[in-house]
Amino acid sequence: MATTILAAGCSKPAAENKAVETKSGSDTDWATEINSTENAEVDAETDTSATDTDAATGTADIETTDEAQEDTATQEEAATEEASDETTVPETTTASDGTFDRTYLEENNGQYTYRLTDQALIEKYNELYADAFASVIDSYNYVMEQQNQSYNTGKDYSGSSLVLRDNKENSFMKTGSYYEMDYNFDLHNVGYTYVDLDSDGTYEMLFGVMHDSDSEWSNGSVFERAFALVDGKVVKICEGGSRESFWLGSDGYIYNYGSGGAAYWGTERMHFDAAEIANSMDLRDIDWGNRGFMGDEYLGYYERPIHITGDYTDLYTAAQDTKNDITEDEFNTLNDEWDSRQIIIDWIQFPDNLIKNS
Repeated sequence: MATTILAAGCSKPAAENKAVETKSGSDTDWATEINSTENAEVDAETDTSATDTDAATGTADIETTDEAQEDTATQEEAATEEASDETTVPETTTASDGTFDRTYLEENNGQYTYRLTDQALIEKYNELYADAFASVIDSYNYVMEQQNQSYNTGKDYSGSSLVLRDNKENSFMKTGSYYEMDYNFDLHNVGYTYVDLDSDGTYEMLFGVMHDSDSEWSNGSVFERAFALVDGKVVKICEGGSRESFWLGSDGYIYNYGSGGAAYWGTERMHFDAAEIANSMDLRDIDWGNRGFMGDEYLGYYERPIHITGDYTDLYTAAQDTKNDITEDEFNTLNDEWDSRQIIIDWIQFPDNLIKNS
């Protein structure tokens, strides 16, 4: 994370030097020449004395300037030390580096928090993302309709960790992700915020849980559902759950944790590019996974510890390549480093007026 450091520049004026002029007389007038020479010597001595005086004055000026610089440096160091004890806000990133805009990222004693405080921006995007709020409410209502239903073992049905429901035509029923269970079926426990994930000037919308009872898996840093504005349309760009979650890193990247079991799991370091969705011409919502997120690096287990860097389009194929194998110690060191980058998100509570109308 970049930190803005203000430094004052100082300039030091050079000492003025006075040139000594030498006079020459006429070749034909020897007496005049001697007299002129004597006068020149006197003038030279006078000029030399004046030069010495000027040099002394210049030296004093330089010493005064040096003292002023030392005072300025001392004041700057004191200001820097004072600022280091307070919460600092990193500088805004640009789209060119592929990371999210960290204008609202704060650091306090090594703990990073994303806290959106611009009320005008929040109100603006609340209107633009009205369909995203509606999507969360629809998902909540759908899940609540399925609770406490009985089923007939003589009929076809699909099962999930959430509900069982008769379903002859489809082998899978959409019940929402584990995100639905995280907030304990209480929309008051749903939080949201806006983050410019690709620093293009347009903010994406993230949803998370404000008070997660299972702090072992989530410490308030993960989001499991997000939306983007693509050509003016609200599009879901990620949907997570108990085996997939997302979090923001203090380095400006987005991290995606996924698990397929004890032998297959890991974290992908990514960046977001809304243009990828627009170029695909497919603006349908997704029910699982993510879209528009580009993988830059992967750390995980594929029956053994692996670390994949560079360009890769197929994670499965790259995981088979033994050149990406690392030791357990290397894996643990890098995994701890990545975990330390997790940012706490200061969630905004789901609008109460929308909950009342749901």
